[in-house]
Amino acid sequence: MGSIGWRPDRNPDRSAAGPYLHGSVNSDANNANVQVGLGMLQGENGGVLSANAQAGMWGNDKNWRVGARADAQMARGQAFSQDWGVGVDGGVFDADAEASFGNDGMTVGAGANIMHGAVTMGGFNREDSWADSQLRLGASLGVGYGGRAHWADSDGDGVREIGLGVDFGPFSGDFKTEALGHAWNWLTS
Repeated sequence: MGSIGWRPDRNPDRSAAGPYLHGSVNSDANNANVQVGLGMLQGENGGVLSANAQAGMWGNDKNWRVGARADAQMARGQAFSQDWGVGVDGGVFDADAEASFGNDGMTVGAGANIMHGAVTMGGFNREDSWADSQLRLGASLGVGYGGRAHWADSDGDGVREIGLGVDFGPFSGDFKTEALGHAWNWLTS
């Protein structure tokens, strides 16, 4: 169960099980930020009747971001199977905005939707593949404008997944591949 009330929250992914109201100022080796949030449920894979905001630096010892982000949703969720290389995400009555930069990429944009959904195909951490790639395509009954640059090494194999993403009106898409990461490693070695 979550808690109702004002409580410190040192969890950078802003998860809370059950009803919550929180505000915190976080400061440690990987976080120097201010967070506020309230809602019925917020977790790593989605949220229900929740609103959250964060500004400053957040992340962990592997990936970090500096900037600001905010989101609110009636319901939003996601699921991804690394074994199958397929994922889905979607939501109803949601809005978000973010401007951030870090060692894993950068994001700038905002959007609001009555409903939205997306499919992700491909994945990383497959030892037998020289050029793991991932494509995400989405559509919405809403509007959003933004862009993303990806350069993370999410599978920790020493090869960055490099790519771009865009939100333009009711359509969104992202593509990232380790093939460009291998080329980068070759050029910089």
